[in-house]
Amino acid sequence: MTEKTTGEFAGWILPKALSSAIPPPPGPPAKRMYERVVRQIIDFEKQLSPEQEIGGRFVSAPREGVFHIEDLGYWGPDMLIFYGTDADGRPIQLLQHYSQLSVMLCVVPKEKDSARRIGFILEQRLNEPNSEK
Repeated sequence: MTEKTTGEFAGWILPKALSSAIPPPPGPPAKRMYERVVRQIIDFEKQLSPEQEIGGRFVSAPREGVFHIEDLGYWGPDMLIFYGTDADGRPIQLLQHYSQLSVMLCVVPKEKDSARRIGFILEQRLNEPNSEK
């Protein structure tokens, strides 16, 4: 049996011999991670009711680390930025090196009359040529 290792190509698990033979996708690592997180957000939001919106939790923080995710960006080549508000409505930004990403997506009650959906906007950005956030 071939030993398995995580390849850099599209998140696939590849045999060790192949993982070194396939070059990583082009572009800054933060942009590649940003694209992966956007796709996860889009999929996660599909499961939410009209009374819920997407939130995040700083994995290393206590329960108070939960926040409403309002936007996502990156500052190339290596930093991801989560924009949102905490439980008291104060604005926050999580600056995270792409290699240290550890944000748990979670469900939070909506803050306004209609639940915020950011996946649609993020998906549009992914499809824009030369888009930088």
